[in-house]
Amino acid sequence: MARLYDEIIKHNQITTAADVHHLNVFFSRLLFCFFAEDTNVFEAGQFTNAIASMTNVNGEDVHILLDDLFKVLNTEQSVRDNLPVRFRDFGYVNGNLFN
Repeated sequence: MARLYDEIIKHNQITTAADVHHLNVFFSRLLFCFFAEDTNVFEAGQFTNAIASMTNVNGEDVHILLDDLFKVLNTEQSVRDNLPVRFRDFGYVNGNLFN
């Protein structure tokens, strides 16, 4: 996580308090997803396998996958009809983390 943080800082201008806040929220979401894999909230490897199998090897489109996935995690099961099929196995995460 620290290396990822360093890379994000290196390639982006994080200058305002709002920028820092958004980066902290992003890392909180990532941390939750890794935690969810380890504690069976998600299936074992579900998050990391999604990144590995649904994005380009060079990582240029990971942000698109994460944006879409974070929206799905914030969408209750009862209103998921129009969501991408590839995310249907991810459950709704209550608590506003992905809001």
